[in-house]
Amino acid sequence: MAISASERRPDGTYANNFQDFTSKLRNVGLQDAELLKPIGYWGVSYWNQAIYSTPQALQLEEQIHNILFPNIEYRYTDYCLAHGVDNPSKDLDIYPRWRNAKCDVLCMWAHIHYGGDVFATRDGNFHKATKKAALEALCAGRILTPSGSVDYLN
Repeated sequence: MAISASERRPDGTYANNFQDFTSKLRNVGLQDAELLKPIGYWGVSYWNQAIYSTPQALQLEEQIHNILFPNIEYRYTDYCLAHGVDNPSKDLDIYPRWRNAKCDVLCMWAHIHYGGDVFATRDGNFHKATKKAALEALCAGRILTPSGSVDYLN
């Protein structure tokens, strides 16, 4: 998923450019992996690594968001208002939580949009029984752990 390039790194920083991400893929032997492009968001996704949205795409994205993150506002401006932030572009202390949720939602959105069969993740939020069932009802296919995916494919 191309949106994976936008995830926060273990050291708390974000990649400076998309090439940092593709270098990481090359280093682990995944240079030929197909990168599914998410809906583009200014300041979240990378230019030429995202697609323009449609009303249907946004509807699906919001459904996924409401399943995965019912306690986080869908729009960043609403999230800032709910947390008392007057100037959203200046207060980056709350941004990582919202951005992480957006990236998770866009991963699942791309998986469904491009017709994925198995969504492999270690993220426990996707594996919670009610969330998993609701996502699968949106045509998410199977949601498995990485090891569960290997077992399934074998």
